[in-house]
Amino acid sequence: MDIVFRRCQFVDNNGCGIQLNLHNLERDVDAPISITFEDCDVSWRDDYPFESPWYDGAGLDVNSGYPPGNIVFRGTTVYGSAGAGLMISNKLLSGPSVTFADVTLTDTARVNQGFPEPWMRVTPIMLMDADGGLGGLWFEDVKVVLADPGDWPTPFLSYYQIACSPGGLCPNVTGSIGGDIEVQWHGSAKQCVPRVLGAGGLSLVNGSAFGHTIMENVSIGCSKGP
Repeated sequence: MDIVFRRCQFVDNNGCGIQLNLHNLERDVDAPISITFEDCDVSWRDDYPFESPWYDGAGLDVNSGYPPGNIVFRGTTVYGSAGAGLMISNKLLSGPSVTFADVTLTDTARVNQGFPEPWMRVTPIMLMDADGGLGGLWFEDVKVVLADPGDWPTPFLSYYQIACSPGGLCPNVTGSIGGDIEVQWHGSAKQCVPRVLGAGGLSLVNGSAFGHTIMENVSIGCSKGP
């Protein structure tokens, strides 16, 4: 499977801008995938009337990545999403590699509503782990421009670990997450610090899951935005 989208615009969707749900593909059965988005733009106008479920409205959403292969977003911009600008859900280390190269997220994570757990908060980048580990994620020249945080200084990134169901895959392996992210904060420099929480909303010791520090191989630049 080799698919390329070039110079596409995704405007004012009630839901995600671009969403890849890969849970029906199996690693041992299906052919490797290769999906690329080049120079695409995802945006919502400032007065867009977001409707429930708001939290589904991520700009870029890769969900349940089980098959081998690669997914690339290159030269992509996201503006004004209700949910995360970029969300990865249940993307196992054994699944496809996912690369975000020259991607800019501006004024994303506008609506903090609809999450399954009360301790979850929307952030521009969200890593959701309910399958026992994440991996194979690469951030190359990713830029996050934060807006006015309102009553809560929204961090640029959150990792939420949810207990893996006994009937799930549960390899309990996390790794191969790397690259560089430039953060322009608005309310506080504390917004450059990732939020790493385990089941029940407890902070994971040293930001680690399954023996690996989640962001240890990600370089984070931090500066005050305009």
